Amino acid sequence: MLEHEQSAETAYSAMYDAQPWDEKDLKDEALVYLMRAIEVAEALGLNGDVRRLKARVDKIMGVYKSAPAQPMTSSAGRSSSPAACATPWSASTKQFPRMGE
Repeated sequence: MLEHEQSAETAYSAMYDAQPWDEKDLKDEALVYLMRAIEVAEALGLNGDVRRLKARVDKIMGVYKSAPAQPMTSSAGRSSSPAACATPWSASTKQFPRMGE
């Protein structure tokens, strides 16, 4: 269970340094690992851990949904919006809280 939870937090933390088009994949990866951890906790009857892990899933989903929308990108990773090219996504605009916030 702990290994899955740590893998989830690693994927979630990587979202801070990821390109905008990679953030969804990293969020999905974090959620898959958390769901695996939840399955293990349920199998072991660790109800407190199940509640804690489900709360973490809810937190990650809430954070991801509240993040600012990004311009659409082409398959080459280039923005389709000229304005977006003039104002690139930067780490200072990301809204993802760190673990434990």
